[in-house]
Amino acid sequence: MKKAVSLFSLLGVLGLPLVLGMALSSEAFSYDGSRPDPVGTPTKVRLEVFVIDVDEINSSDQNFTANVAIKATWKDAGLAREGTPARLKPLDEVWNPGLQILNQQLIWGTMPKKVKIKSDGTVTYTQRFFGKFSNPLNLRSFPFDHQKLSVRVVATLLTHDEIKFVDSDKKSLSGISEKLSVPDWKVVHWSAKPKAWELVRGGLSRPGFEFQFVAQRHVSYFILKVFIPLIMIVMMSWVVFWLEPSQAGTQISVAVTSMLTLIAYRFLLGTLLPPVSYMTRMDYFILGSTALVFAAFIESVITVRLAAGNRATIANRIDWYCRWIFPIWFVALVVGVRFV
Repeated sequence: MKKAVSLFSLLGVLGLPLVLGMALSSEAFSYDGSRPDPVGTPTKVRLEVFVIDVDEINSSDQNFTANVAIKATWKDAGLAREGTPARLKPLDEVWNPGLQILNQQLIWGTMPKKVKIKSDGTVTYTQRFFGKFSNPLNLRSFPFDHQKLSVRVVATLLTHDEIKFVDSDKKSLSGISEKLSVPDWKVVHWSAKPKAWELVRGGLSRPGFEFQFVAQRHVSYFILKVFIPLIMIVMMSWVVFWLEPSQAGTQISVAVTSMLTLIAYRFLLGTLLPPVSYMTRMDYFILGSTALVFAAFIESVITVRLAAGNRATIANRIDWYCRWIFPIWFVALVVGVRFV
């Protein structure tokens, strides 16, 4: 009996470190109770973003209105049920990456917050968002501009050690519709890739994903509704070079009418752009056109004064030179605005 007790005591003493070691080892590689992967191993999440439609790109408000579908897929072995059909569960009842759209302004999710779980533990969450997305625009080339617009997704509460967004494979549904509702833009390129984001400048970066598409503005609207009328207004001011300097009332009337019409156009076009601190191509064109019309007004005043002072010959010569100089200056302005 004593030998049996001694034998069990010896086994207990020798087995205690082994049991503790197994326990510690099991704890080191076990799940933490909520995350699908062991502590220290980032969960891989494949994200797909598809832009169903773009309703508006607002240059003045620096945003765009879009209809976007987002699909996130990850694997959670703890939810695997071999031999069972796929099932649905509420999103908040399983581990999820806690996705947030970083540049959202006012959007709505239109689908239930549920995930689909396959028998092998593959979890899929699909959501459709509609609303406004903020996006800073570079309008220096307006209206001959291209803009990079993006939907930025971030896991705000997780670190790079906890989650990793992976590139979509060749079967990815990421992309953008070929036909969009926005009438004055066309999409020329798009890309989808993981990208870390800093929620606060200089702060810790968070795992994220970016879907970006490049939109090109249709310039035909501005050519028909802005540039051609402005060209006609500027050319109207050149009538003063073909009138006799003695016709002071007619010359001044034409010059002033051209100037006021141009100013009215300037106020109308001001609603198309935000009050940016730099000059756009449209601003350069309007400013150059205004300068030419004002110069024509000054020229008419000078020639009228010369004609009144019995210097009609000099006034006519000035008019003759201006008939060539002003069109050349205007052509140089148009070429410079389009290609510079």
